[in-house]
Amino acid sequence: MEKYNISKTARFLNISNELLRHYERLGLIEPERGENGYRFFSFKEIDKLQGIRRYRNMDFSLDDMDKLIYTADYKEVESLLLQSLEGTKKRIAWYQELSWATQRIVEDWRQIEDGLGKCEITISKDILRIDLRRNDVLDETIVSEEVAKWIEKMPVVFISPYFCRDDIL
Repeated sequence: MEKYNISKTARFLNISNELLRHYERLGLIEPERGENGYRFFSFKEIDKLQGIRRYRNMDFSLDDMDKLIYTADYKEVESLLLQSLEGTKKRIAWYQELSWATQRIVEDWRQIEDGLGKCEITISKDILRIDLRRNDVLDETIVSEEVAKWIEKMPVVFISPYFCRDDIL
């Protein structure tokens, strides 16, 4: 069976030598050692590494990756994959909400000149602050309970940066 040194394995997987050493320190892989102490990776270890990278990209914890690779039975694998899928769907929904809120802020910012009379303007001695507040809120069904409580109290708002009053006037 052919074996590859750490450099060739890292190049093959497009990762760093240090990441391979890190996975070894964590106990996720156990490369063979030559008489000279060098690490050598078999196809079996390379296959494990590809699984580790895939599971890492799916946001699995180190414990879950260890289970998936070494000890999980069919039902455990299915359960862990379904949990990951659900978490991914929640993150996608969260980012869609953030994208939507950011788009609204961009639209408000682009219309600032037209809407100056419709905004709250706070003027102090040296500062003029334009406040474009919206009552838009994020969808509470996709966020944690703690975030949902915060959303109830603080809608997504956009407040302009501070401008020097003399620059505006």
